[in-house]
Amino acid sequence: MDEAARADKALDQIANSGSLPPLNQENLLTVMEQMVEAHAGAYGWEPSLEGEELLERIQQIFPARDTKLRTRIRAGIQWLDHLLQYGQPPVFQVSDLLEDQAAGELDDADLRE
Repeated sequence: MDEAARADKALDQIANSGSLPPLNQENLLTVMEQMVEAHAGAYGWEPSLEGEELLERIQQIFPARDTKLRTRIRAGIQWLDHLLQYGQPPVFQVSDLLEDQAAGELDDADLRE
């Protein structure tokens, strides 16, 4: 089998594979806890919130269960960056965080604490 045929076969397998199920609450909490810990270690600071509170904040922004994990992670990192730089929670537009407006996850909305 030549390289092109192997590549086509691999792409077909990827295209026909199912999606991974979304993470459950416990897994999402673990991700947020590790993200807070990693951010604190990387920048040498003590965040004023823990993983559980960060998860709650992100879920207020993205209540849809089908929101991409990478979008939630991106929102969490931006939240922590803002908290580190300005000492207060951010105010931003959902559209600032969405990667694909066509996904229809949420409409633009002001998000305030």
